[in-house]
Amino acid sequence: MSNTSPSVPIIWQLSCVQFDDELSLFGTLLKNIPYKPSDSDSTIRHAIEVARTFIAEVWDNQEITIRVGNQEKNLFTDERGIIQASFKTEISNQDEIRVSINGIPIPFFNDFPIFFGKSNYPLEVISDLDDTVIVT
Repeated sequence: MSNTSPSVPIIWQLSCVQFDDELSLFGTLLKNIPYKPSDSDSTIRHAIEVARTFIAEVWDNQEITIRVGNQEKNLFTDERGIIQASFKTEISNQDEIRVSINGIPIPFFNDFPIFFGKSNYPLEVISDLDDTVIVT
């Protein structure tokens, strides 16, 4: 898929972390589905499409509704399309998270888990290995 596909808003790189009694949610609202690599892509096509993902068009200042469990919030994305919210709730899986615009569900575009549940460890480390270098 490339950025030339029809305009279908998606939530890009959504992360939801469950703390004791609070869920923190962070992601980006994009206007189009970004490129997803395929084994059949040539090296040149892959390089061009990856470069395009760095200039993906965000949906800024867009009103959205986020529903987590039985709680719902209306908010606006910022000027970079960023979605950031906290909910005073505890959920057990990502199926309890919904984002919509005017009642229309917005899909998540992740090939990795978006929900990180609460653990019973007294200390946790969150690390981020930048896979952009590995993938590109």
